[in-house]
Amino acid sequence: MKIKEYEKLNKDKMKGMYKEFLPSSWAIDHKTVIYVMMAIFFFLGIRSYNIMPRESFPEISDTRVFVSAVFPGNTAEDVERLIVDPLEEALKGVQNLVDITSTSEEDFAVVKLEFDEDIAVDLAKQRTKDLVDGVVSGADWPTYNNAKVEPSVFEMDFSELMPILSISMVGDYPIEQMKDFAGYLEEKIEQFPEVKSVDIRGIEAFEVEVAVDVHKMTAAKISFNDIINAINNENTTISAGNIIEGGQRRSLRIIGEVEDPQELKKIVVKSEKGASYLGDLATITFKEKDVTSYARSFGEKVVLLHDINKPSNVGAIIRNAVAFNI
Repeated sequence: MKIKEYEKLNKDKMKGMYKEFLPSSWAIDHKTVIYVMMAIFFFLGIRSYNIMPRESFPEISDTRVFVSAVFPGNTAEDVERLIVDPLEEALKGVQNLVDITSTSEEDFAVVKLEFDEDIAVDLAKQRTKDLVDGVVSGADWPTYNNAKVEPSVFEMDFSELMPILSISMVGDYPIEQMKDFAGYLEEKIEQFPEVKSVDIRGIEAFEVEVAVDVHKMTAAKISFNDIINAINNENTTISAGNIIEGGQRRSLRIIGEVEDPQELKKIVVKSEKGASYLGDLATITFKEKDVTSYARSFGEKVVLLHDINKPSNVGAIIRNAVAFNI
């Protein structure tokens, strides 16, 4: 009897020393439910991870500023002595500078400045440009073609190296109509404030080609300058002053710009001993410029639009918004 009383007393004493946390006690008593809940949360987490918008090319904070200069006709030694050395001497004093390195090559030089994280890149770039302008304004700075060599100060913007969105357009339409479609989409996409620019690939701008027959030019005693001057004089808009009518001043213009390339055939190049028309001397065509880029999708020619975003980490959101509005 004394043993039971002792155990009861000891049990009451233990209850006074330790407090029970009911949720923990419930979880221990219902461990199967806890395992099921853990499994549910685990699979929900995997699903959320898979459908989460991702930024394939996130913004990379770069604290480097570059100064480049082109000095044609000079060796690497001369470029270093005349360009790099004065720049390095001046740029050593810029605030928050960590390291400065330079590369001198024939006709070209680049100076790389690395700053610490305590200064914004825009501010570092502006301070660098101020110092560079001070060096260029000096009397000893070299000149080229009677003008001082102008260095370029820039930063590396990784957001412009890779587009956040590429749109391929393919269809059995004339090239002019495809260009109109691409221009329409370009205008719509650039309305997003986060989009910096839209680059159209796979289609070139159109130009007027005037293929002159040299033999006909020689027979008519017409030079290339005569043809160039005739086209320039006819394809221009001239101001005709202004008039005052009804108390208002109105400007007058003589519009002479050529809208249809075939109108160039009627231009008179020379009027001595009879009129010599451009159409009699040359073949005039309206065609695409020389190809500078190709765009293909599964081997088929397409028109491609590349969207370049401003520095931000919202590329995935912009992709979804553009796709929804298109």
